Amino acid sequence: MRKLLVIALAALTALLIVSPSALAAGSTKVTIQAQTSGFFGQVKSNKEQKCANGRKVKLFKVKSGKDKKIGSDIAQANGDGYMWSIGASGGGDYYAKAGRVDGCDPGKSKTIPAQN
Repeated sequence: MRKLLVIALAALTALLIVSPSALAAGSTKVTIQAQTSGFFGQVKSNKEQKCANGRKVKLFKVKSGKDKKIGSDIAQANGDGYMWSIGASGGGDYYAKAGRVDGCDPGKSKTIPAQN
C-alpha cells in the first residue's frame, strides 16, 4: 500500500512539474481586410504549423438574430502569416472566425464594413 502511495505521489509531482506553456493551447489571431470582391486576412499563432497552417476560416455577415455564414477558406502560407480569402458581395458588417481545433484556441477577427 505504501509503495502505491509513493508511486501516485511521484506521478502527481511529475504532472505538476510540466510547464503550463507546454500544456497550453496555441493562441490564434485572425485578421480581416475588405476588398471590392470580398475579404481576406491572415491566421497567426504561436504554434504556426499546428494552429495557423491549413486552418479553416469562416466569414460571417452580421445579421439581427443569428449571423449568416458567407463562406470558408483554408489558410495557406503567405508572408509572415497564413492567408485566407473569401468572396462576398453586398454591404454590411463582416467578421472571420477560426474555430477551436485540438490544441489550438479559436480566433475571431474584428468586425468591419464591406468595401463597395
